[in-house]
Amino acid sequence: MTMTRKDCSQDAPRRAYRKRSAALLWLLLPLAAAGQEGAQDRAREAGARLDPTGSFFEPPFAQRGGPLFTTTVTGLDLQDYQRYLVARADRGLLADFAFVRLVASECQREGLARTAPQLARASALRRAKDFGSSPGGLARMRAFQQAELERLRVDALVRKDRRVEERDLRLLFDTRYGLGGVRVEVQHILVSFVSTERRLQEAGETPTREVVEARSLEDATAIRRAILEARSLAALAHRSDDPTTVTRLQDPRTKARAAIIEGYDYQRFGPDFAACVRALEPGRISDVLRTSHGYHVLEVTKRTVTDYRDVEASLRADLATAPASPREVQELEQRLFARYGIDLR
Repeated sequence: MTMTRKDCSQDAPRRAYRKRSAALLWLLLPLAAAGQEGAQDRAREAGARLDPTGSFFEPPFAQRGGPLFTTTVTGLDLQDYQRYLVARADRGLLADFAFVRLVASECQREGLARTAPQLARASALRRAKDFGSSPGGLARMRAFQQAELERLRVDALVRKDRRVEERDLRLLFDTRYGLGGVRVEVQHILVSFVSTERRLQEAGETPTREVVEARSLEDATAIRRAILEARSLAALAHRSDDPTTVTRLQDPRTKARAAIIEGYDYQRFGPDFAACVRALEPGRISDVLRTSHGYHVLEVTKRTVTDYRDVEASLRADLATAPASPREVQELEQRLFARYGIDLR
């Protein structure tokens, strides 16, 4: 199937003026901020011109005529290079090429993502210093431009036909506001069976399972008494065997929150731990709790409850404008291939 597409860079004079002005601005900003000479040359070498169909950005050598390189025997031109690339390309690259062309054609037909090329160029120019001025850096910059161009167009097509499903709303609700709308902040101290056994062995003992169990419970009970006396669980964090707590205590930036279980999701440490969290009033210290890891003493420091009905509208709006998910991109490709009768040979 043959597809034609007007050059996306051919636009009305007003838009062309805005595009030139924006490009000039992004060229001047890095020069003024960092005093970097040659930014305009790097932008030119990065190849910001679209191919004749408007589907992708071409590198400079693809825009010039004549041979790509010469030898004492002969010269090889772009058509020779294209045949070589086709010989090496697999079915996946062919599918990617077809998808890029179809996405560009569909956006043109629907009047969507008209400013995508300008936005992709501007985004690449903002990050120009990250790529460097070497040939490899310029190639990465062009690849970034192309990825941005495709992302903007795909997002526009996906959002146009997106249907916000209830299951997606519920998943976002649980992620943002906690499972069932209940978000808690939990801190705990763990006396683990493994660490207790190691401490006993280091003391010259050969502990049985019963001895390890009894000593772990004894230590956890003593820690709970000390917490109640100090009126602070965090003050006893240095007594915890939890690896995350131990690591955070060594860093001044995280020491104050060392005992906190970040993003507690009612899964870590098992169902008994989760049941205790649900039942515990904020600010109260739990009884010693046994799990498969050892004995815990925990405290719910904060509990926030959100009603789904209060945030449903904002969740729906956020999902409607969210970037395309991998599943949505795959479904878009399948729809476009079916609509245009694409048969990869």
